[in-house]
Amino acid sequence: KGKSIRGGIPICWPWFGPKSGYMQHGFARTIEWQLISDDEINNSRIIKLKLIDTNISREIWNYRFELTLHIITTDSILEMELITKNIDSKPFEISQALHTYFYVEEINDVFIEGLNGTSYIDKVENATLKTQDGNITFKEETDRIYLSNNEVSLIDNKLNRKIILNGEGISSWVIWNPWSEKVKTINDMADHEYRKFVCIEAANADKPISIDPDEEYKLHLKMEAVCI
Repeated sequence: KGKSIRGGIPICWPWFGPKSGYMQHGFARTIEWQLISDDEINNSRIIKLKLIDTNISREIWNYRFELTLHIITTDSILEMELITKNIDSKPFEISQALHTYFYVEEINDVFIEGLNGTSYIDKVENATLKTQDGNITFKEETDRIYLSNNEVSLIDNKLNRKIILNGEGISSWVIWNPWSEKVKTINDMADHEYRKFVCIEAANADKPISIDPDEEYKLHLKMEAVCI
């Protein structure tokens, strides 16, 4: 309790990345959510969760809000919708991400397609702005904010699997793998585990979103696994 989970889909909110004097990626990924409903309809499972402000959250981020997460699953599709509603009397700004971890057979042998020619912020190299040339492959520490909401796909030939990601209400994809040296500084990850995952995060990480009182903002992510 009170710690983020190194896997699954942590919710980065109401800020993405570091914030001076506060926890990395906000507080939504470290506190309990309220289960609103859990239903099975036809071949789908539909779960709704909610997070609201408390005295503790207002000490960290002094706004009244309602954050709702809708999760829909079938055999091959996972959809998530994160809805931020401002129930305060003043506007606020957020940045956010669905920090999705994907299992891979071997990080050296996977690639991500769909972002060729896209500008990205390279956080490993002091936030240098670069342009992607071809597919994304992994040979070193990777921490990038791609300035695109294009459809992207994770290809893992050893698993005979493609995962197709589509995002709405996003301005960026964050691609992350700590690689062999940085993984040694992560307490809750074994030294070899960088080889077994990659994060592809549907995000609003490059610029804040302003939400007026009584307004809401939706981030929607659809992931589909297909055999190749």
